[in-house]
Amino acid sequence: MSPTRHAPDRSTEDELVRLAIRAVAPEEEHLLPFLEPAYRRRPDRWRRDPRALTRVGGGEAGGGGFAEVVEPVLPYVMVLCGVGLAALRDAVQGEATDAVRGGLRTLGRRWRSRRPPELAAAPVRLRPGQLLRIEEAVTAAARDPGWQLTEDQVAVLRDAVREAFAARFGTDADGG
Repeated sequence: MSPTRHAPDRSTEDELVRLAIRAVAPEEEHLLPFLEPAYRRRPDRWRRDPRALTRVGGGEAGGGGFAEVVEPVLPYVMVLCGVGLAALRDAVQGEATDAVRGGLRTLGRRWRSRRPPELAAAPVRLRPGQLLRIEEAVTAAARDPGWQLTEDQVAVLRDAVREAFAARFGTDADGG
């Protein structure tokens, strides 16, 4: 029996992109349906040059002359939200690996067997360390020399992505 490949759930990433773009450039949110299909096909391709995402489909996204009028922020936000999610996923996987190595696997099994089935899973909340990892990954990606962003632009994008993650997942102020 071969494993079935499921399409990844993109709703979280879509929500993060919408939250971030509303914070820095709400007038660009309507461009998302134009850019999203190409981004979804090959998300890693756009890490090298997010500006190229505006030139998909043989023409400029949003109509002719789009790139000359204004360089959109949306491609950067889309790529950086993906980078942030990858950083969060890596951090959580690392924490899970450490927990298993620490012998908590059997404790988890016992807890699940005693837990009432109607008890819902606790909502995901970001700890300060996880939010910091996301910020560091996003900042490093935005400082790519090929992107040619100023430090002010990097800061605006980093803050927008950080606030989108905080709004979507919430933060755990005490760190525990």
